[in-house]
Amino acid sequence: MSTHSKLSLLIATLLLSALACGESTAQTEPAPIKTGSIQPTGDVVPAGDRILSIAVNEAEDGDYNNAFFLAREAGLQTVSLSLQWDEIETAPGVYAPEPNFLEIANLYYPNQNIPLDLMIGAIDTNNLRLPDDLRDKSFDDPEVVERYKALLDYVFSQLPETEVNSLAVGNEINAWLGDDPGKWKEYTIFYEAIVKYMHANWPDVPVGSKVMYSAMAGDLEPLVTSLNTSSDIIMVTYYPLNEDFRVQDPEVVHRDFQTIADIYPDRTIWFMEIGYPSSTINKSSEEKQAQFIQQAFQAWDTHADHIQLLNFVWLTDIPADQVSVYEEYYGLSDAGFLAYLASLGLRYGEGSGSDKPAFLQLILEAEARGW
Repeated sequence: MSTHSKLSLLIATLLLSALACGESTAQTEPAPIKTGSIQPTGDVVPAGDRILSIAVNEAEDGDYNNAFFLAREAGLQTVSLSLQWDEIETAPGVYAPEPNFLEIANLYYPNQNIPLDLMIGAIDTNNLRLPDDLRDKSFDDPEVVERYKALLDYVFSQLPETEVNSLAVGNEINAWLGDDPGKWKEYTIFYEAIVKYMHANWPDVPVGSKVMYSAMAGDLEPLVTSLNTSSDIIMVTYYPLNEDFRVQDPEVVHRDFQTIADIYPDRTIWFMEIGYPSSTINKSSEEKQAQFIQQAFQAWDTHADHIQLLNFVWLTDIPADQVSVYEEYYGLSDAGFLAYLASLGLRYGEGSGSDKPAFLQLILEAEARGW
């Protein structure tokens, strides 16, 4: 699933407003942290060099700053920002994003000593995000390759103070590439060229391309594995759902983590998105969502030397109007899909300002491991 740029727009606008008004972004005294109801079982593995992240969206009161500090108090160590190529390069060779999310991020996150995981999308799930004049060209066309390189030059020029933790070249690219070997070959050639360019210019920034778990562990595995030959890190998005958007048992995370570890036994794996809805429409519940958080941390402990990052999506349930934005963007109106989007948050939205059991469980699990 994409952290769609219209959601980023709202967050960026909130940050821009706070900065323009001179509001302090210094951390205030956090509220007392509650604990989860499901106690960690067995021997937990200390955090070590593992990276805990939470996809921070606007809080129920529309205050991103408060949401960010709440997530950081829970253990957040890095944040993600997803931007689309055609929204940055507005005409050939012209970079005029409005607002400039990169500039805003560079004003905010360095002051918080928080690095940034970037996704710059030429593909965003089932949407092609090439600039208009390139949309009829194949990904291995030299002009497409060179224009993306120039795009990266611009992107990094906007982040002089920001520690970039990683770059994802595309988001859930399998949804657009499908099962067409020709498209995968073209994208792989493009991707290999971009990885080489990153290594030459920003060698400390690991590169990957986000792929859905279902593709990575399913029929597309050979195509994905070939692409990932060039990757510095294996980037996975993971939501354990059936095709009808009903949730799978929370314990399935153990099997699925093992599957990815077996496919990439000698590679560093990052779960760039991991989440579990709480809606009864998805045959889930708040209790099941909390159980999933517990099981995800236990499975992570099992692969502590192999799986380095988990990014839990989202901090707060998104409002109905944002669900409608996603519905239009993906062209999917299935009730189960919409309920999944609306209930992924670890906290309630729509003005409630309260934690779900899942967020309390995450705090408990993170504390137990030293985050």
